[in-house]
Amino acid sequence: YLQSIIKMFPQDPKLVVLGYRMGEYGVQGKVSSLKTSNSAERLNVIKDIGLNFWAIRRFNMAKPAHVDYVQKFVARYHAALEMQPLTSGVSPWKPNPKCGH
Repeated sequence: YLQSIIKMFPQDPKLVVLGYRMGEYGVQGKVSSLKTSNSAERLNVIKDIGLNFWAIRRFNMAKPAHVDYVQKFVARYHAALEMQPLTSGVSPWKPNPKCGH
């Protein structure tokens, strides 16, 4: 499922995340008013007009919850990139058995 969305929007990873959230053809449906006969032509129109996540956000072409999902995903992704990897001598936090949790 995700690979098909990646193939639809190879130029913009944020559109991939938005497509995952909205449904496989949710992003393409935003330009469905364009009179094209098939999805391949529609995809070419999307590429020609330069549709990207920021245009969708700017012109309210998606629900705020979908836009917020993408923004949070990107923020978490970048935060994860900045994290230092755990060294082999460090174990993850575990609750103290004395506290009852």
